[in-house]
Amino acid sequence: MPTLIRGLKPCPPRDISELANFDRTLHGKVPMPTVIISQKVLPGKHEEFREHQGAIGQLVKTQPGFVGMEVLEPVEGLQSEFVVVFRFLSDQTLKNWLASGERELLLQKLAVTLAEPPAMQVLTDGDRPAQAVSVVFTQRVRPGAEEEFLRWRNEVIQAQARFPGYLGIESFPSTPEVQEDWVDIVRFESAPEMEAWLASPERKRLLERKKGLSERLQERRLASGLEAWFTTTKKGTRPPPRWKQGLAVLLALYPTASLIAFALGPIINPWPLALRMLTTNILGVAVLTWVAMPLLTRGMAFWLAPQERSTKDDVLGTLLILGALAVLIVTFLLIF
Repeated sequence: MPTLIRGLKPCPPRDISELANFDRTLHGKVPMPTVIISQKVLPGKHEEFREHQGAIGQLVKTQPGFVGMEVLEPVEGLQSEFVVVFRFLSDQTLKNWLASGERELLLQKLAVTLAEPPAMQVLTDGDRPAQAVSVVFTQRVRPGAEEEFLRWRNEVIQAQARFPGYLGIESFPSTPEVQEDWVDIVRFESAPEMEAWLASPERKRLLERKKGLSERLQERRLASGLEAWFTTTKKGTRPPPRWKQGLAVLLALYPTASLIAFALGPIINPWPLALRMLTTNILGVAVLTWVAMPLLTRGMAFWLAPQERSTKDDVLGTLLILGALAVLIVTFLLIF
Protein backbone atom coordinates (compact mmCIF):
# COMPACT_ATOMS: atom_id res chain seq x y z
CA MET A 1 0.00 0.00 0.00
CA PRO A 2 1.27 3.52 -0.73
CA THR A 3 2.50 5.57 2.20
CA LEU A 4 0.67 8.88 2.00
CA ILE A 5 2.45 12.01 3.10
CA ARG A 6 -0.07 13.53 5.47
CA GLY A 7 -0.82 17.21 5.44
CA LEU A 8 -0.11 17.61 1.72
CA LYS A 9 -3.23 19.17 0.21
CA PRO A 10 -3.76 20.49 -3.31
CA CYS A 11 -2.84 24.14 -3.71
CA PRO A 12 -5.98 26.16 -4.54
CA PRO A 13 -6.38 27.22 -8.19
CA ARG A 14 -5.33 30.79 -8.82
CA ASP A 15 -7.46 31.72 -11.85
CA ILE A 16 -10.45 30.62 -13.93
CA SER A 17 -8.48 28.40 -16.35
CA GLU A 18 -6.70 26.62 -13.52
CA LEU A 19 -10.01 26.23 -11.68
CA ALA A 20 -11.53 24.52 -14.72
CA ASN A 21 -8.53 22.21 -15.03
CA PHE A 22 -8.73 21.49 -11.30
CA ASP A 23 -12.40 20.50 -11.60
CA ARG A 24 -11.80 18.24 -14.61
CA THR A 25 -8.85 16.57 -12.88
CA LEU A 26 -10.70 15.83 -9.64
CA HIS A 27 -13.66 14.39 -11.54
CA GLY A 28 -11.51 12.06 -13.56
CA LYS A 29 -12.15 13.50 -17.01
CA VAL A 30 -8.44 13.87 -17.74
CA PRO A 31 -5.47 12.05 -16.19
CA MET A 32 -3.27 14.12 -13.91
CA PRO A 33 0.26 14.87 -15.08
CA THR A 34 2.51 12.69 -12.93
CA VAL A 35 6.19 12.18 -12.24
CA ILE A 36 7.35 8.84 -10.84
CA ILE A 37 10.80 8.68 -9.23
CA SER A 38 12.46 5.41 -8.16
CA GLN A 39 15.30 5.77 -5.62
CA LYS A 40 17.55 3.05 -4.24
CA VAL A 41 18.67 4.08 -0.75
CA LEU A 42 21.97 3.08 0.82
CA PRO A 43 21.84 0.63 3.76
CA GLY A 44 21.53 2.53 7.03
CA LYS A 45 20.41 5.72 5.28
CA HIS A 46 16.66 5.11 5.25
CA GLU A 47 15.83 7.52 8.09
CA GLU A 48 18.02 10.26 6.61
CA PHE A 49 16.34 9.68 3.25
CA ARG A 50 12.89 10.02 4.83
CA GLU A 51 13.95 13.27 6.48
CA HIS A 52 15.14 14.81 3.20
CA GLN A 53 12.12 13.46 1.32
CA GLY A 54 9.87 15.03 3.94
CA ALA A 55 11.51 18.41 3.28
CA ILE A 56 10.82 17.97 -0.43
CA GLY A 57 7.22 17.13 0.48
CA GLN A 58 6.85 20.31 2.48
CA LEU A 59 8.23 22.33 -0.42
CA VAL A 60 6.11 20.74 -3.14
CA LYS A 61 2.86 21.43 -1.26
CA THR A 62 3.55 25.18 -1.70
CA GLN A 63 3.85 24.88 -5.47
CA PRO A 64 1.06 26.16 -7.76
CA GLY A 65 -0.88 23.32 -9.32
CA PHE A 66 0.23 20.66 -6.81
CA VAL A 67 -2.41 17.95 -6.28
CA GLY A 68 -0.84 15.18 -4.25
CA MET A 69 2.17 13.05 -3.40
CA GLU A 70 2.69 9.41 -2.44
CA VAL A 71 5.75 7.55 -1.19
CA LEU A 72 5.86 3.79 -1.69
CA GLU A 73 8.24 2.16 0.78
CA PRO A 74 10.42 -0.82 -0.21
CA VAL A 75 8.79 -4.23 0.17
CA GLU A 76 11.12 -7.15 0.81
CA GLY A 77 11.14 -9.57 -2.09
CA LEU A 78 8.99 -7.32 -4.28
CA GLN A 79 10.36 -3.77 -4.39
CA SER A 80 13.85 -2.74 -3.36
CA GLU A 81 13.47 0.99 -4.00
CA PHE A 82 11.53 3.94 -2.61
CA VAL A 83 9.06 5.13 -5.27
CA VAL A 84 7.82 8.73 -5.01
CA VAL A 85 4.83 9.92 -7.08
CA PHE A 86 3.96 13.60 -7.60
CA ARG A 87 0.73 14.73 -9.29
CA PHE A 88 -0.03 18.19 -10.69
CA LEU A 89 -2.94 19.95 -12.37
CA SER A 90 -1.21 20.52 -15.71
CA ASP A 91 1.93 19.75 -17.67
CA GLN A 92 3.19 23.29 -17.15
CA THR A 93 2.86 23.28 -13.36
CA LEU A 94 4.63 19.92 -13.26
CA LYS A 95 7.46 21.24 -15.45
CA ASN A 96 7.79 24.31 -13.24
CA TRP A 97 8.26 22.04 -10.23
CA LEU A 98 10.85 19.86 -11.98
CA ALA A 99 12.83 22.98 -12.96
CA SER A 100 12.61 24.56 -9.50
CA GLY A 101 15.91 25.74 -8.06
CA GLU A 102 14.71 25.04 -4.50
CA ARG A 103 13.92 21.46 -5.49
CA GLU A 104 17.40 21.07 -6.97
CA LEU A 105 19.04 22.16 -3.70
CA LEU A 106 17.02 19.61 -1.71
CA LEU A 107 17.84 16.89 -4.24
CA GLN A 108 21.54 17.55 -3.72
CA LYS A 109 21.11 16.86 0.00
CA LEU A 110 19.03 13.77 -0.75
CA ALA A 111 21.67 12.41 -3.15
CA VAL A 112 24.07 11.44 -0.33
CA THR A 113 21.55 8.81 0.82
CA LEU A 114 21.23 7.11 -2.56
CA ALA A 115 23.11 4.08 -3.87
CA GLU A 116 22.67 5.22 -7.47
CA PRO A 117 21.07 8.10 -9.39
CA PRO A 118 17.26 8.03 -9.29
CA ALA A 119 15.20 6.93 -12.27
CA MET A 120 12.48 9.38 -13.29
CA GLN A 121 9.49 8.95 -15.58
CA VAL A 122 7.16 11.79 -16.50
CA LEU A 123 3.56 11.08 -17.60
CA THR A 124 1.78 14.01 -19.22
CA ASP A 125 -1.93 14.67 -19.70
CA GLY A 126 -4.30 15.56 -22.49
CA ASP A 127 -2.92 19.11 -22.66
CA ARG A 128 -0.14 17.78 -24.87
CA PRO A 129 -0.42 19.63 -28.19
CA ALA A 130 -1.06 17.86 -31.49
CA GLN A 131 2.32 18.90 -32.92
CA ALA A 132 4.31 17.36 -30.06
CA VAL A 133 7.48 15.63 -31.22
CA SER A 134 9.89 13.08 -29.82
CA VAL A 135 13.52 12.17 -30.29
CA VAL A 136 14.70 8.61 -29.62
CA PHE A 137 18.26 8.11 -28.36
CA THR A 138 19.91 4.68 -28.44
CA GLN A 139 23.40 4.01 -27.11
CA ARG A 140 25.44 1.13 -25.77
CA VAL A 141 27.00 1.67 -22.35
CA ARG A 142 30.62 0.54 -22.04
CA PRO A 143 31.17 -2.32 -19.58
CA GLY A 144 32.24 -1.00 -16.20
CA ALA A 145 30.95 2.52 -16.87
CA GLU A 146 27.34 1.88 -15.88
CA GLU A 147 27.31 3.90 -12.63
CA GLU A 148 29.09 6.89 -14.12
CA PHE A 149 26.78 6.74 -17.15
CA LEU A 150 23.71 6.86 -14.88
CA ARG A 151 25.08 9.90 -13.05
CA TRP A 152 25.76 11.63 -16.37
CA ARG A 153 22.31 10.71 -17.69
CA ASN A 154 20.64 12.15 -14.60
CA GLU A 155 22.39 15.48 -15.26
CA VAL A 156 21.08 15.39 -18.84
CA ILE A 157 17.51 14.83 -17.63
CA GLN A 158 17.75 17.71 -15.16
CA ALA A 159 19.19 19.99 -17.86
CA GLN A 160 16.62 19.25 -20.56
CA ALA A 161 13.77 19.64 -18.04
CA ARG A 162 14.72 23.32 -17.75
CA PHE A 163 14.19 23.95 -21.48
CA PRO A 164 10.89 25.39 -22.80
CA GLY A 165 8.54 22.83 -24.30
CA TYR A 166 9.94 19.82 -22.43
CA LEU A 167 7.21 17.22 -21.82
CA GLY A 168 9.07 14.27 -20.35
CA ILE A 169 11.24 11.23 -20.91
CA GLU A 170 10.58 7.50 -21.17
CA SER A 171 13.50 5.15 -20.60
CA PHE A 172 14.20 1.53 -21.51
CA PRO A 173 17.43 0.30 -19.83
CA SER A 174 19.53 -2.37 -21.50
CA THR A 175 18.60 -5.94 -20.62
CA PRO A 176 21.16 -8.78 -20.89
CA GLU A 177 20.46 -11.14 -23.79
CA VAL A 178 17.39 -9.13 -24.80
CA GLN A 179 18.33 -5.51 -25.53
CA GLU A 180 21.93 -4.37 -25.48
CA ASP A 181 21.26 -0.67 -26.03
CA TRP A 182 19.91 1.89 -23.58
CA VAL A 183 16.92 3.69 -25.13
CA ASP A 184 15.54 7.10 -24.08
CA ILE A 185 12.50 8.77 -25.69
CA VAL A 186 12.45 12.52 -25.01
CA ARG A 187 9.30 14.52 -25.81
CA PHE A 188 8.89 18.23 -26.57
CA GLU A 189 5.85 20.32 -27.41
CA SER A 190 7.18 21.35 -30.83
CA ALA A 191 10.06 20.71 -33.22
CA PRO A 192 11.67 24.17 -32.74
CA GLU A 193 11.73 23.69 -28.95
CA MET A 194 13.23 20.24 -29.35
CA GLU A 195 15.88 21.56 -31.75
CA ALA A 196 16.73 24.36 -29.30
CA TRP A 197 17.68 21.73 -26.71
CA LEU A 198 19.52 19.49 -29.17
CA ALA A 199 21.61 22.41 -30.45
CA SER A 200 22.18 24.05 -27.06
CA PRO A 201 25.71 24.67 -25.73
CA GLU A 202 24.67 23.00 -22.46
CA ARG A 203 23.86 19.72 -24.23
CA LYS A 204 27.08 19.91 -26.26
CA ARG A 205 29.08 20.22 -23.04
CA LEU A 206 27.26 17.22 -21.57
CA LEU A 207 27.96 15.17 -24.71
CA GLU A 208 31.67 16.01 -24.42
CA ARG A 209 31.65 14.62 -20.87
CA LYS A 210 29.95 11.43 -22.08
CA LYS A 211 32.94 10.32 -24.15
CA GLY A 212 34.18 6.98 -22.91
CA LEU A 213 30.91 6.13 -21.13
CA SER A 214 28.93 4.86 -24.11
CA GLU A 215 29.24 4.30 -27.82
CA ARG A 216 27.11 4.15 -30.96
CA LEU A 217 24.86 7.03 -29.92
CA GLN A 218 22.04 7.38 -32.44
CA GLU A 219 19.11 9.75 -32.49
CA ARG A 220 15.90 9.60 -34.47
CA ARG A 221 13.21 12.26 -34.57
CA LEU A 222 9.57 11.23 -34.46
CA ALA A 223 6.32 13.12 -34.80
CA SER A 224 2.75 11.89 -35.19
CA GLY A 225 3.64 8.74 -37.10
CA LEU A 226 2.51 9.68 -40.63
CA GLU A 227 5.08 12.44 -41.33
CA ALA A 228 7.60 10.02 -42.88
CA TRP A 229 5.22 9.64 -45.85
CA PHE A 230 5.12 13.40 -46.37
CA THR A 231 8.81 14.31 -46.52
CA THR A 232 9.77 16.94 -49.07
CA THR A 233 13.02 18.29 -50.42
CA LYS A 234 12.17 21.81 -49.31
CA LYS A 235 14.23 22.75 -46.29
CA GLY A 236 12.16 23.95 -43.35
CA THR A 237 8.83 22.71 -44.74
CA ARG A 238 6.53 21.63 -41.92
CA PRO A 239 4.50 18.40 -42.17
CA PRO A 240 0.96 18.99 -43.45
CA PRO A 241 -1.97 19.19 -41.00
CA ARG A 242 -3.30 15.87 -39.74
CA TRP A 243 -6.56 16.11 -41.73
CA LYS A 244 -4.61 16.53 -44.97
CA GLN A 245 -2.37 13.61 -44.08
CA GLY A 246 -5.43 11.47 -43.42
CA LEU A 247 -7.11 12.34 -46.74
CA ALA A 248 -3.89 11.79 -48.70
CA VAL A 249 -3.24 8.41 -47.09
CA LEU A 250 -6.87 7.40 -47.73
CA LEU A 251 -6.54 8.29 -51.42
CA ALA A 252 -3.38 6.20 -51.73
CA LEU A 253 -4.51 3.34 -49.51
CA TYR A 254 -7.98 2.73 -50.97
CA PRO A 255 -6.90 1.80 -54.53
CA THR A 256 -3.79 0.03 -53.26
CA ALA A 257 -5.69 -2.25 -50.89
CA SER A 258 -8.50 -2.82 -53.43
CA LEU A 259 -6.17 -3.78 -56.28
CA ILE A 260 -4.07 -6.07 -54.08
CA ALA A 261 -7.20 -7.84 -52.84
CA PHE A 262 -8.53 -8.16 -56.40
CA ALA A 263 -5.25 -9.42 -57.88
CA LEU A 264 -4.31 -11.85 -55.12
CA GLY A 265 -7.79 -12.93 -54.06
CA PRO A 266 -7.94 -16.16 -56.08
CA ILE A 267 -4.52 -17.19 -54.76
CA ILE A 268 -4.71 -16.30 -51.07
CA ASN A 269 -8.43 -16.77 -50.31
CA PRO A 270 -7.89 -20.41 -49.21
CA TRP A 271 -5.19 -19.27 -46.75
CA PRO A 272 -5.91 -18.67 -43.04
CA LEU A 273 -7.09 -15.14 -42.27
CA ALA A 274 -3.90 -14.25 -40.36
CA LEU A 275 -1.69 -15.10 -43.35
CA ARG A 276 -3.99 -13.29 -45.80
CA MET A 277 -3.90 -10.13 -43.70
CA LEU A 278 -0.12 -10.30 -43.24
CA THR A 279 0.50 -10.74 -46.97
CA THR A 280 -1.79 -7.91 -48.05
CA ASN A 281 -0.45 -5.59 -45.34
CA ILE A 282 3.18 -6.22 -46.33
CA LEU A 283 2.43 -5.49 -49.98
CA GLY A 284 0.25 -2.50 -49.13
CA VAL A 285 2.86 -0.86 -46.92
CA ALA A 286 5.56 -1.45 -49.55
CA VAL A 287 3.46 0.14 -52.31
CA LEU A 288 2.48 3.09 -50.12
CA THR A 289 6.03 3.75 -48.91
CA TRP A 290 7.93 3.48 -52.17
CA VAL A 291 5.37 4.19 -54.90
CA ALA A 292 1.98 5.67 -54.00
CA MET A 293 2.86 8.19 -51.29
CA PRO A 294 5.99 9.63 -52.98
CA LEU A 295 3.97 10.17 -56.20
CA LEU A 296 1.01 11.65 -54.34
CA THR A 297 3.23 13.89 -52.23
CA ARG A 298 4.89 15.37 -55.31
CA GLY A 299 1.64 15.67 -57.26
CA MET A 300 -0.21 17.38 -54.39
CA ALA A 301 2.73 19.44 -53.10
CA PHE A 302 0.79 22.70 -53.70
CA TRP A 303 -1.76 21.43 -51.16
CA LEU A 304 0.32 19.33 -48.77
CA ALA A 305 3.39 21.58 -48.49
CA PRO A 306 2.60 25.05 -49.87
CA GLN A 307 5.13 27.85 -49.62
CA GLU A 308 2.29 30.08 -48.39
CA ARG A 309 -1.06 28.85 -47.14
CA SER A 310 -3.96 29.74 -49.42
CA THR A 311 -7.65 29.07 -48.80
CA LYS A 312 -8.11 28.64 -52.56
CA ASP A 313 -5.42 25.94 -52.70
CA ASP A 314 -6.82 24.24 -49.59
CA VAL A 315 -10.28 24.04 -51.16
CA LEU A 316 -8.94 22.98 -54.56
CA GLY A 317 -6.72 20.25 -53.12
CA THR A 318 -9.51 18.91 -50.91
CA LEU A 319 -11.94 18.80 -53.86
CA LEU A 320 -9.35 16.99 -55.98
CA ILE A 321 -8.85 14.35 -53.28
CA LEU A 322 -12.58 13.84 -52.76
CA GLY A 323 -13.20 13.81 -56.53
CA ALA A 324 -10.49 11.20 -57.07
CA LEU A 325 -12.00 9.03 -54.33
CA ALA A 326 -15.43 9.30 -55.97
CA VAL A 327 -13.99 8.27 -59.36
CA LEU A 328 -12.22 5.31 -57.76
CA ILE A 329 -15.41 4.16 -56.04
CA VAL A 330 -17.40 4.26 -59.28
CA THR A 331 -14.59 2.53 -61.19
CA PHE A 332 -14.26 -0.30 -58.68
CA LEU A 333 -18.04 -0.77 -58.59
CA LEU A 334 -18.01 -1.28 -62.36
CA ILE A 335 -14.95 -3.55 -62.39
CA PHE A 336 -15.33 -5.78 -59.33
